[in-house]
Amino acid sequence: MCLSNLGQLPYANCPAVPPELVLLLPRWFYVNLYAMSSWTRTIVVPLSIFYAHKPCRRLPPEQGIAELFLQPPDTPLWPHRRRGASLAGPTSSSASIG
Repeated sequence: MCLSNLGQLPYANCPAVPPELVLLLPRWFYVNLYAMSSWTRTIVVPLSIFYAHKPCRRLPPEQGIAELFLQPPDTPLWPHRRRGASLAGPTSSSASIG
C-alpha cells in the first residue's frame, strides 16, 4: 500500500476493500463493520479509505525502486495464474493418477 502511495506500484496490485462493502451495508448483512473485532476494523477501514481515494505522490525515477523488479512494476498481478496453467483446465496427462 505504501509503495502505491509513492507511485512505485499500481493500486491494482494492492488489497482492495470497497467502502460500499463496509459502510453502506445494513447491520443484518453478513459483512458487518460493527460485528468485526477492533483489530479487523483497524485494517478494513483504512483499506477502504485508500481504495476510495487512491492518493499518489510520484517519486523521481532516481529515488524509485524499479531496479528491484524482474518485470515492470506496472504489470498487474491480479488475477494471478500459475505458470503453465491454461484457461482450459488440466490436461488428461496431468489429471491421471498413476
